[in-house]
Amino acid sequence: MLLALSQAIDEQHLIEAYFRGRTNQVQTTGDLLQGEDNLVFLGGNINLDKNYKSEIDVTELGDILVRSLWLGTYDKTKMAIQTNEGEAEPRYEYDFPTANLFMANFGVDREHFEKLPNQEFTQDTLPLDLAVRFYPADEVSVVSSVLTGATPRLHGITAARWTQNGEPVEAFSTSDRSVSELSMYDLVKAQIGLKNLHVVGAATGKVLAKTMTANQFGASYFESPHKFTSDSDELSFTWETLLKSMENDEVWKNVRTNLANLDLNSNEVELFLMEMEYLNQVAKSFDAHKDELSLYSLSTTTLEPLAHNEDVLTIFSYFTDHLIQAFQQAYPEGNYQVAFLKKPALEPQPMLETKLAGYNYNGQNLNTLNYAQLDDVCGTDGVVCVTKMEGDTFRTYQISVWLLFWAGVATLAFSCYFCGLDFSQDATLYTTWVASEY
Repeated sequence: MLLALSQAIDEQHLIEAYFRGRTNQVQTTGDLLQGEDNLVFLGGNINLDKNYKSEIDVTELGDILVRSLWLGTYDKTKMAIQTNEGEAEPRYEYDFPTANLFMANFGVDREHFEKLPNQEFTQDTLPLDLAVRFYPADEVSVVSSVLTGATPRLHGITAARWTQNGEPVEAFSTSDRSVSELSMYDLVKAQIGLKNLHVVGAATGKVLAKTMTANQFGASYFESPHKFTSDSDELSFTWETLLKSMENDEVWKNVRTNLANLDLNSNEVELFLMEMEYLNQVAKSFDAHKDELSLYSLSTTTLEPLAHNEDVLTIFSYFTDHLIQAFQQAYPEGNYQVAFLKKPALEPQPMLETKLAGYNYNGQNLNTLNYAQLDDVCGTDGVVCVTKMEGDTFRTYQISVWLLFWAGVATLAFSCYFCGLDFSQDATLYTTWVASEY
């Protein structure tokens, strides 16, 4: 009975380990509306396992990224063995990548990529389909899975924000709201240390910017729509800085015709142009750090609402190509990954939504429903229900059960031994032994 109870508790804990009380308690399964046509381009020192074929998922992308930094198993990685006189062991020198650039473009997939007028940055790269095999998923949980090589069930980051004890909280705001698995940056620090290590993590929002380095290093993000802030002064700029760059910077002059067709008073256009300028600033910073091991994790999120605009696509493809070219010039032995992906979105279930609305479900806790309502909701085809319990309640309960069991066994064993004592012999043993000393 205890074994059955333990197994049931453990299975429930495995389910809870994914949701962690951080998502709505009713999830659905079904066909995807989007998220099935993502792709990634791998450039640099890449030699895929034959099992990858033409598709990988985001956790495998993280595995490829990490292994390429030090294992020395890829075609372009050279190993020199030198034996010096007087030394018993040879010295090994590995020709590892000098830098890595990971760029995730959210909100756009293969359909949008194929419309880009400039695709030169994909030359000499390996294109692969990129799958996100968990749901729910947003930019923060996807990047966390890339950097840890694990799904949210293991690393614990299910979204940028969730509700905890009735209060909204942000990912990476505290240590217990950060990834619970080792990330690429943990492994790099353990292997190489912090000396001569240069790391940049940049995104539109603060939470995603923290995610780009697993909150291990400083974050660069938009403090406001007109101000990009960074722990590095060379990357910080404002809208006024951007306007000057548009007039004087050769990079912006090359897309001046396209800029003339955009509405600079549009908030979406402004944020998109600011995002392109941060790519420009990062590209300019490469040369200053080319003698360091440099890790860049960048993301873009502003293209989706403007993806129908040909001028926007032209500007985006030009700045992406400029970024990759500048990276290759500064780090000839560097690796880079450019991903185009949309978050998975499932088809809605009208019947389920009608039922939940009729029962006044608050989207947070199934305990508000009675047994009959639970049976009605959770019995719907393609619905997954999870009863919320905070923290590691199930794991703690399981440990308590086993501690109680073994404590009972120990008490029973001692009682049986004590009851079997022969007082006519055992009670006088110590006295007899002491008396024999004199």
